[in-house]
Amino acid sequence: MSDVFLSYARENQIAAEALAKALEAEDLSVWWDRHIVAGFTFDDVIEDELDSAGSVIVLWSEASVGSEWVRCEASAAAERGVLIPVSLDGQRPPLEFRRKQTVSLTDWAGERDHPGFVQVLHAIRQGAAMSEPPDLPVSPAPASPAKGWPQWLLVPLGLAVLVGLFVLRAGPPDVPPPPPAASEAAAAAPKPAHTYRWELVASNIDDDVYVEINAIERFKKAGGQATFDLTPYLTGGDDRVNVRLGNGNCFGSSLNVQFLRDGKPYGGTARHQAALSHCGWQFDWEWVVNRTSGVSRRAK
Repeated sequence: MSDVFLSYARENQIAAEALAKALEAEDLSVWWDRHIVAGFTFDDVIEDELDSAGSVIVLWSEASVGSEWVRCEASAAAERGVLIPVSLDGQRPPLEFRRKQTVSLTDWAGERDHPGFVQVLHAIRQGAAMSEPPDLPVSPAPASPAKGWPQWLLVPLGLAVLVGLFVLRAGPPDVPPPPPAASEAAAAAPKPAHTYRWELVASNIDDDVYVEINAIERFKKAGGQATFDLTPYLTGGDDRVNVRLGNGNCFGSSLNVQFLRDGKPYGGTARHQAALSHCGWQFDWEWVVNRTSGVSRRAK
């Protein structure tokens, strides 16, 4: 399994090789079709690597938007939620892939601190962190069996038992009660912070609606009404929730959006309605949601 699968058009092989070397310098394993060993079936190798890679970077360019291979690989990556779109020459991806933010490497010349390259690294590592399994508790080592008492200790132990019996007859010594500060400290222990359950209800959907959290697609619905549970994807801090309405069929669109906090409506209902103007995204809403504090605010 590779950290990164690189998808590109033959015309962009030089750019693909430069990006692969830069990612490998960051201790990431990169697979691209230059790694196919002679004698292996081309299609089978690509399919296995595409299905197992932690992230799939698709290099969009004037040449790759017309490549059937690149489109197929991008679709497979989008279905798994591991697609990272990158533009080499400012070319926009095909309409079906525009719902995810595209990273621009149009002026990248191999710099490790280039904003676009840094953004690619962040997306790869964020995807890897989400796929890591939780840490399992470590079982404690079994206790060593108790050893028998040496015979030479039997006599002093017998004397100790006799002394103990004498003390019991004389009555137990006075034991002072525990200090009240201990119980007060236990009562004053802070309670854990409340973790709210967040849901998003989208209704009156005329076309494709998408919901993303921190630029990672989580939900898609075309037509009607849908309720989406945001809670499993929130971190407890401030998370950005994007709602986008698509208009790929080039007709008027409308949408209502309502947040639910612990099952109850939170804030007002956001409504959008637009007449026919152009194909593509009609609007892009963004909220900042905090799962722990239970606060939500509109960002744009």
